[in-house]
Amino acid sequence: MKYFLLAILLIPVFGTVTAQGTTIIPKPTEVTISQGEPGFAINKNTVIVTDITFSSDAVILATYLNKLTGFVIPVKRGDIKLSSSKTIILFKQDISDEIPQEGYLMSVSGKEIKIRASHSAGAYYGCMSLLQATVHSSNSNRFVVPAMQIED
Repeated sequence: MKYFLLAILLIPVFGTVTAQGTTIIPKPTEVTISQGEPGFAINKNTVIVTDITFSSDAVILATYLNKLTGFVIPVKRGDIKLSSSKTIILFKQDISDEIPQEGYLMSVSGKEIKIRASHSAGAYYGCMSLLQATVHSSNSNRFVVPAMQIED
């Protein structure tokens, strides 16, 4: 019986990844933290830019970010090449030869976050990983996503 209880207590430990105090569940296939690089600070100037394919996923992300940070994050549909700094970019790209259909690639730098996926499911999972990776610093009321690369 005590082994059963121990197993129940350890279940949350498996299938997670921790990156600078951030836990992503389920554990992505690969996470590379960019040590020494500034993360992406979400603030009142942050914008989500998306193509038409992932518009609904972008709206879901904006809604969750608003609940998390209190910032109203606008969603702009259009040319992702025209994005400025402090931008979260969500776009469709045929990466099915690199990752599974429900997979995504996410890169985070101090200037932008890019989430690339072949299908809406991958975009959604990328958005959920972004939310889980967001770290809140209560003493400065900052919301930062560590600089990293995720493949899942």
